[in-house]
Amino acid sequence: MDPQLVLDALDGTAPNSPYAQVKGRAVLDRGFDPQFAIAGLLKDVRLARDETPGVDPSLLNALEALYSHAADAGATGEDIAAVWRAFQR
Repeated sequence: MDPQLVLDALDGTAPNSPYAQVKGRAVLDRGFDPQFAIAGLLKDVRLARDETPGVDPSLLNALEALYSHAADAGATGEDIAAVWRAFQR
């Protein structure tokens, strides 16, 4: 599927947002100048998990795994939109 179609489909709908369009455009353009780097997000995800011991960690563990995979692929200092690398084979 053409990724541009996803952005086009979101346009004008309730799930659309400026953030989705900005990050979606960054992925399409491979423009990953950091606004919020993956390293910072990983720090925050780990902190959230550590500080909420009574909460099921499943979602935070999944986010950590996903963003760690992107970091391992070389995106540590890039914007969080570079998480698309976690889906590349």
